[in-house]
Amino acid sequence: MAKEIYLQGQGQKWSLGNDFQNYRNFFPSYGLKISKSFIPFNKIVYLSNKYTACKSILHHLKNKLVFDYFHGHPKISPEFENIFKNIQENIHKFSRIRVSNSIIEKLFIDHGLEKKISKIFLGVETEKFKFNLKTKNYLKEKLKISKNSIVIGSFQKDSVGWAKSKSPKLIKGPDILIKAISKIYSAYENIFIILVGPEREYVKQELSNLGIPFCHFYEDEYYNIIKYYSLLDFYFISSREEGGPKTLLEAMSCGVPVISTPVGQANDIIDNFNSFKSETFEADEISSIFLNNIKKKNLNDVKNRAEKTAKIHDFSNQKETWKSFFSI
Repeated sequence: MAKEIYLQGQGQKWSLGNDFQNYRNFFPSYGLKISKSFIPFNKIVYLSNKYTACKSILHHLKNKLVFDYFHGHPKISPEFENIFKNIQENIHKFSRIRVSNSIIEKLFIDHGLEKKISKIFLGVETEKFKFNLKTKNYLKEKLKISKNSIVIGSFQKDSVGWAKSKSPKLIKGPDILIKAISKIYSAYENIFIILVGPEREYVKQELSNLGIPFCHFYEDEYYNIIKYYSLLDFYFISSREEGGPKTLLEAMSCGVPVISTPVGQANDIIDNFNSFKSETFEADEISSIFLNNIKKKNLNDVKNRAEKTAKIHDFSNQKETWKSFFSI
């Protein structure tokens, strides 16, 4: 009999909502059943997020509770100290916790919680996330981007809140991104920035102040972002902490080399042959990696290795890992 999973987190905004959309789409192909119950009883309940997990009382209805903990290391991001402490204190409520990278895996192991966790990378649909030359040419012409411009992408929410705040969400490193792009622009002006995602007000303001050309797009339907990857020559991750991010494998699947700080699963997956990883969080290092690689002849090799890496982590290859996760 198939395990029945109640997905509490459906309908959330942006990236979290897409996570649960992926669960709904792929769990049945793993031999799991999506519960249609109005109130779950004696089910496996996939809780919405780590922020509300400890408040759940659904374990009183004989449910087994699971949830995601992608990022939130108290020593890296002190604002998560109380959340992690609450999870420790309520650990008896939870049957399994999914982590997505070795940094958070070690956090739980160091606190004696290794039996509660399972590391499963944020996967990607490689059949959907593909480079399209026609799309690239069409968008470049539509946006009036010079054929010789090197296009850099950043697709994430990095301002505070959901009300067009210009306050930077520092955990996502928008200040590092701006400093790195500024240093690049002072050495190589022929760049164009593509921003995608909600709440990019801080970065937009700073790019405007610096006179660096950019376009910003927000798509209500997450998968509509795919076309923008075809525009890119490089994708930047400048975060101070991450769970993935999922854009890492999305970009790699489209053959876009990633330049990332040493965070999340980028720290696990990037080997400097399939993309590029800095050793520090310094804008100088990130800009140097870019400037040292834009003219390299072997960049096509990097792109090919990136695509192969993404295929390894396609959702279709995660079946056994997820079946093990739900063996509770």
